[in-house]
Amino acid sequence: MTNFDELFAGAVSTGAHVGGAAIAATADGVIYEGGFGAKVAGGEAVPADQLFRIASMTKAMTTAGVLQLGARGT
Repeated sequence: MTNFDELFAGAVSTGAHVGGAAIAATADGVIYEGGFGAKVAGGEAVPADQLFRIASMTKAMTTAGVLQLGARGT
């Protein structure tokens, strides 16, 4: 999925992000998995399976998922 790779590379090159990892999936399985940038500025590259601390973001993500399911009626 070149578009994801280009998007993430652009975010790193502009300085918007140092690095990260992303995964996208459908019911059929993973359609994109990749790491980009570095763990810290000038550090080692981020692998696709890098774990990150996400702090309180889990609450917001869970809420968004529950709201989407509610809107679908499931």
